[in-house]
Amino acid sequence: MNSVGIMSSAGIGKVLADWAVDGDAPSDLWAIDIARVDPLTATPAHLATRMEEAVSDLFALHWPFKQPKAGRNLRKSALHERWAAQGAVFGLTAGWERGLWYAHDERERNLPYAIGEQPWYPIAVREAAVMDRGAALIDLSPFTKIDVRGADALALLQHVATANIDVTVGRAVYTPFLNGRGGIEADVTVTRLGSEHFRVVSGAATRWKDGAHLRRAATGLDAVIEDVTEKFCVVGLMGAAARHVLGNLSHDDWTDFAFSTAREVTVAATRCLATRLSFVGELGWELMIPAAGAATVFDALIDAGARPFGHYALDACRIEKGYRHWGHDLGPDITPLEAGLAFTIDWSKDFRGKNALLHQRSMGLGRRMVLLDVSGHPLMLHDEPIFEGGKVVGMTTSGARGARTGLTLALGLVSIAETETLAQTCARNFKIHVAGQDYVSRALAKPPFDAAGKRMQA
Repeated sequence: MNSVGIMSSAGIGKVLADWAVDGDAPSDLWAIDIARVDPLTATPAHLATRMEEAVSDLFALHWPFKQPKAGRNLRKSALHERWAAQGAVFGLTAGWERGLWYAHDERERNLPYAIGEQPWYPIAVREAAVMDRGAALIDLSPFTKIDVRGADALALLQHVATANIDVTVGRAVYTPFLNGRGGIEADVTVTRLGSEHFRVVSGAATRWKDGAHLRRAATGLDAVIEDVTEKFCVVGLMGAAARHVLGNLSHDDWTDFAFSTAREVTVAATRCLATRLSFVGELGWELMIPAAGAATVFDALIDAGARPFGHYALDACRIEKGYRHWGHDLGPDITPLEAGLAFTIDWSKDFRGKNALLHQRSMGLGRRMVLLDVSGHPLMLHDEPIFEGGKVVGMTTSGARGARTGLTLALGLVSIAETETLAQTCARNFKIHVAGQDYVSRALAKPPFDAAGKRMQA
């Protein structure tokens, strides 16, 4: 850490001591957590390549969304070349190469960086528009996939999850994992595949952290934790035509297929696990396919009319639904009650962090996460101050311009009075300060895109 290590040594010593005594990190330490680092980045060759660019970048303009050029291609899915053939402009996501957008020509492949309106935004709009009548294909292979098996697998997951995991085989459950302070350590989906077999799926960036969290919690239990991330490719098929496309490639029933359920299916003569979920708020399924057979399914979906959909379009759609993601909107210092995720809590069972949540619920919340409609279309990223009456009352946690609504939106945590309702929060007058200017911002009671979820549950 060089000089940074010297300057930070006292603080590092304090948090390590608190961590050792209390068993939990005393605050959100994700920015310096070794678990955020992919082991492949520790090779001497990679370090030498990245160091040269990292040092030179210290003196370069820090563009929003800037991608490194050195040390790339550490992790590529089995479908990498097929995404490339569809025009993928790849970016780095936690060590994985992933299509940020899909170019139709050389001009779209070489778009410049910008500090205002992003040149790729019209492409994200184009990609999202496919879902209105057609089907979009999303690369979700970097998802972390961890199998939990054994006689104590259920007991383990019931302990770490706020939601009830004791569900029927084939149910997919969205749930946070908490620390002892009630903060969110992981944001996952748990699918029950058998009486003693569960699959935990989370974001790419938290792969090593989530695995370590489960292994620590499993100490002394009859439970086996296995990372199966690279055994499978995952593609999301989303949009109004998703059911029609899959029906033409499969003899399985895609109509009597409830939301938040999973089942083994055959698509293009290939067995895979289909889960009816959506992070974009559209009708769709996530197909988890053994890596060896993924190309067959991919080719069939493209031939059937599915079109590629990039990571930037994904973010521009999830913000329109107010969906949170771990690392910005959610983290160890934010509780489910503050984040608007109380619906994930089963108060009838015990789980780690429950006492902290009970105490917070009895005392009343001091802050609330809200979705804000920001006027003037500034470039929203995260950590922009939120003002009310000339005083800072919160910070944004993430932001983007919606690909379907065209609204500039941001999630943010704002201070609230002890008994303040959501309606009262939405009636307040907020401004967000971005690049020296204030932008009037309105807290929304409901997400601006398909608030009732009719498209997703069609």
